[in-house]
Amino acid sequence: MVEVSNTPEPEIEFEVVKKKSALGITTFLLRMVFLQIITFISSVFVSRFLSPLAFGVYGIVANFVLLFVFFSDIGLAAALIQKKEKITRDDLVTTFTIQQFLVSFLVILIFLLLPLVQPLLKFDNDGLWLGRALAFSLFLASLKSIPSVLLERRLDFNLLVVPEIVETLVFNGVLVALAYYGWGVKSFSWAVLSRGLVGVIVIYILSPWKPGLGVKKKNALSLVRFGLPFQLNSILAWFKDNLMDNIVALILRSPTAFGYLSWAKTLSYQPKKVLDSVMRVTFPVYSRLQIKRKVLNKALSKTHFLLSILTFPLITGICTLVKPLILYLYGGPKWLPAIPSVYFLSIALLWGIINSVATTALSAIGKIKIVLKFMAIITIVTWVLTPFFSFKWGYNGAAFSWALSGFVSLWSIKQYLKRVKVNLLADIKSAAISSLAMGLAVYFLGKMWVKNLPQLIITIILGGTLYAVFIFLLERKRLFLEIKSLLGKDFNLPIFSKKRSFK
Repeated sequence: MVEVSNTPEPEIEFEVVKKKSALGITTFLLRMVFLQIITFISSVFVSRFLSPLAFGVYGIVANFVLLFVFFSDIGLAAALIQKKEKITRDDLVTTFTIQQFLVSFLVILIFLLLPLVQPLLKFDNDGLWLGRALAFSLFLASLKSIPSVLLERRLDFNLLVVPEIVETLVFNGVLVALAYYGWGVKSFSWAVLSRGLVGVIVIYILSPWKPGLGVKKKNALSLVRFGLPFQLNSILAWFKDNLMDNIVALILRSPTAFGYLSWAKTLSYQPKKVLDSVMRVTFPVYSRLQIKRKVLNKALSKTHFLLSILTFPLITGICTLVKPLILYLYGGPKWLPAIPSVYFLSIALLWGIINSVATTALSAIGKIKIVLKFMAIITIVTWVLTPFFSFKWGYNGAAFSWALSGFVSLWSIKQYLKRVKVNLLADIKSAAISSLAMGLAVYFLGKMWVKNLPQLIITIILGGTLYAVFIFLLERKRLFLEIKSLLGKDFNLPIFSKKRSFK
């Protein structure tokens, strides 16, 4: 059982932060590769077994439940992670109590509202039970908050990934099995419940703590000073994304049309798993480095480089091979109407990758008001553009508006670059050039040669190889240094140098 005292404790030493952050990024990336394979295989089978209607019902109901998620926490968990001093048991119990009160209220509210919105959002009784399952999973997720905070405070990312791996395996295993046997939307309901229950059990085994109830006013006020502005950003994100998704569903008035949009997100946001894995590590690490600006600048430069190397080729590959992927992998031409949405959402994701580093860094160094201002601006832009283009072009119009809204990120990136010393263009340039070269090659191969699944697989392998060659030629020395930084001082690989070592 983890005991948390009420006495101050010095911050984690810098060398420990450096070592654990490198281990954390490596662990999360390995987890990402493994889970990417699992979710990819799952998405292929589910796309084959389920209809656009089933995807649409899941997307509509999930987005309705997500309307309430951001009100289940007023930023207290983030405040615990960001806090410079050691957290106390009073901090944990106060946070846990407030969260449980909020979540319990919201779960009851969701149960009451689901039958009322059912005629508006046009989902059936299977969708109603899915909403109830998602609401209960919200309660289960709240139980994991404190154990997760304790692991993140200690930078034990190697343990933090274990529940996520187990949850993903359980969710996708149940989903694929039930979809195969024709359970339709019910497949999502049972998969959601299975994931939530297993996740709670695993994280309490890895990071046990004794729950308690009670609120200490002094602790609550201290945490709220950071947590509330932090959560206001989440609430604005709620207005920008989740509430807007529900407005789009109301505008489209068709679960099938919304299903195309949801499926396009599933495909085009596959590279987002890389972003999420890296960013999961960076906020607690940046928070620890906020008083060491030179070191923080280096960490940010590494993040830009790593994210661009990993995500740019994935985004490019999806866009250039989207049609053959649909025809020969994802179940045939039933998903072809979603192709324009895939392009637009991929553009939106590109903006999101760069902006996520900027806003995370600004939050970690205490510039939360700048992030709040950015969220206010992009929320207003999204609410102006999305309804207009959704009415005009349907679900593809909604995706186009999100790509267009991404240009607002230029403002937050500018604010970020004023406060840190990094060369953003130099960090991402090589990945962009290599991805473009690879994209041109696989696009023409896909158009002229690919006629079946084996040829598609060969094209993907050739594209990956071509990208690796280009990035190796352009960034050989830096690749070696970054890999060595992640794997340790004793790492050496002669292939990265003409001679056997760098001097």
